[in-house]
Amino acid sequence: MRFLKILGITVAVIVALVLAAALVINLIPGEQYKETIASVVKAATGRDLVIDGDVDVALGSSFKFTASDVSFSHAKWGSRPEMFSSQRIEGEVALAPLIKGLLDVRLVLESPDLLLETDADGRGNWEMGPEQQEAAPQDEAPADGGTALLRPFIRELRLEQLKVAYVGALTGRQHHAEFDRILLMSQGERVSVEVKGRVDGHELNLTGGIDKSAIGAADQPTGFSLTGNLGDIGLQARGMLDAISAAANVDLRLEAKVPSLAALTTFAGRDLPDQGPLDV
Repeated sequence: MRFLKILGITVAVIVALVLAAALVINLIPGEQYKETIASVVKAATGRDLVIDGDVDVALGSSFKFTASDVSFSHAKWGSRPEMFSSQRIEGEVALAPLIKGLLDVRLVLESPDLLLETDADGRGNWEMGPEQQEAAPQDEAPADGGTALLRPFIRELRLEQLKVAYVGALTGRQHHAEFDRILLMSQGERVSVEVKGRVDGHELNLTGGIDKSAIGAADQPTGFSLTGNLGDIGLQARGMLDAISAAANVDLRLEAKVPSLAALTTFAGRDLPDQGPLDV
């Protein structure tokens, strides 16, 4: 679950930077906006955000933007120049719900490519700052323990042809995932979830949903449930998600049906015996 949390936070930060960049474009004429965007992002993160393609912005009852050929640079010690890239990012934020504290958002990413990597000291490439300072200990809780001012309302979140890789220099572990589609779509009060792809060469299919489209009401965790399979492993997950508070807690119950321990060899990083089946 920590990996999923890091992934979610990383993508959210990158997309927020692109959204902020699009807002800047509305205020600055001509090609000057690209230099302004780059300098603002550099000051905030110590990294380079590059938009090689076009950026279009429309403002009405909602704020809409598209950006093409977007990339975000890696840490200096990284194994490749970009931590994140995407052929196209399309977003829309409804303005009226902001008054009620709701971030009503629609977001589409085409061919996003994300590399999560740690160095020999265990430092992650998602640790950012003007001087690439080391982050505070991860088990240290924020001082205020508060919640975000805006609660996300998931109108649509769609990632097409997503690639994610994790490389741990300290442990030598590597994981690679390719997703044909990750789709979260609001359907009334509920968000449907569909995930289809491959993790370390194993087919992954998940369907289910989140009980509330608006996530993060104070002291009101949101229920979720997912069912599917990862290769030969049958999966069922359900629990409560408190995504917006400082702790970002997940209360998870995971059930797995495995025909043999050998099916877990790839994920364990070592050979496991052909024993089973198991129902965990």
